[in-house]
Amino acid sequence: MNAHQERSQEGFTLVELMIVVAIIGILAAIAIPNFLAVQYRSKRAELPIVVASVRHAEFVYDGLYDGYIAAAPHPTEPLSKSARSWGAGNDGFNHLGFLPDGAVRGTYEVVTVAGRATSNGGEFTVIGIQDLDRDEVFSKYTATNVRAIEPLTKNDVY
Repeated sequence: MNAHQERSQEGFTLVELMIVVAIIGILAAIAIPNFLAVQYRSKRAELPIVVASVRHAEFVYDGLYDGYIAAAPHPTEPLSKSARSWGAGNDGFNHLGFLPDGAVRGTYEVVTVAGRATSNGGEFTVIGIQDLDRDEVFSKYTATNVRAIEPLTKNDVY
């Protein structure tokens, strides 16, 4: 028996380990940008979802109290990429019963107009504004008691 035959083949060679590390690096280079894109799209989807939820809350409020209620812009801090706590203190949203779980990335407002010729004697408009990527180009969505949610800016394409 020579020395080469007695040595057992335990472990990996340096070349094998380098190949595995290279493969993992290639997969990470492919996966991470895709993950970031999906994460960004999910953050952008928050704006139309919250606007639609506030619109629905206004319909529920109208069913209970025969009218719509205004809600001041909330959160009132400047728009930013980071999420902010919704918090308490906005009577309009509190009366609507709308408090999102967790933080939000946009500013939301409900404007009401009383006395218009609608079946319930009033109108409302829900407005949501967001600058998720801080490029000073705002995404804006609105919804009314007559029209479903619609984007008002061209940068809302996913």
